[in-house]
Amino acid sequence: MAGATSPKPRRQAFVRISVWIALLALVATTSCAINDRESGDGVVEVYSTRSEKIMSPLVEEFEKQTGIKVHMRYGATPDLKDIDVFVADDSGQLVRVRDELAELPDPIWRKVPSQYRDPAKRWAGISAREDGSLTAVGILTHADGDKDARHFTGNLFSKEGQARFDEVGEKPLVADAAEVVEADKADPNHQS
Repeated sequence: MAGATSPKPRRQAFVRISVWIALLALVATTSCAINDRESGDGVVEVYSTRSEKIMSPLVEEFEKQTGIKVHMRYGATPDLKDIDVFVADDSGQLVRVRDELAELPDPIWRKVPSQYRDPAKRWAGISAREDGSLTAVGILTHADGDKDARHFTGNLFSKEGQARFDEVGEKPLVADAAEVVEADKADPNHQS
């Protein structure tokens, strides 16, 4: 059978093409997943050691205004697996998990006087209670590029978010820019 082509080279070509198509599909799927995370997937996973009574009104208002869904988990011992944002009833909790936290964006971090924020920008206080403890927040490193997580965190520092903490008898820590600059100048331990 001179001149007849063997089916083996066709099969090999088919297998090579199939492998390339599968690899391209894998790359496209992975790329889409990464882009979805960076652009925000419409759900923010939040762990809070603050009570549901305090957090629920903030979450409901945020969801209503933005359309971004917030899935809350509450407890005393943080389980940070698959969590985007950690709202702690004591800044010490954030200090203990500091290596798992991303840098907060400057517009959020700079709203808080230096004595109520981490010098390395890993967390910032939201409000202070009479006993001196802080409600503080940090964004987990795996959620660093997630715009929804940053949006939720920024909302805690908004006038509305601060008003909620004021309603429950806590001192809001967000000041206008001039107040923060003055407080920073007065703080001998201040580091920018």
